Amino acid sequence: MTPSSEERVWTASLPIPSERLVMLTVQAVDETGRPGQHSIRVATRAYVLPVRVQNGSDAASVGAWPENGIFNTQLGPNRNSKPPS
Repeated sequence: MTPSSEERVWTASLPIPSERLVMLTVQAVDETGRPGQHSIRVATRAYVLPVRVQNGSDAASVGAWPENGIFNTQLGPNRNSKPPS
């Protein structure tokens, strides 16, 4: 990874695998020596978005994802924030 000279970001070029979803893990150490790690699933070009019915159901909700601040709590009229019809 290389730091950007204009912003507070780092960039990297990675090969794109043939799988639909891949796990990307980034590890870093700040200037005080404190380590950190974060992982996400990345969709590649081979990924096909699922068809989700927007009928107010929470069947297609993300669910709990606490490491990214999603605690499976209801934030709107329903879990997908679509008002009831």
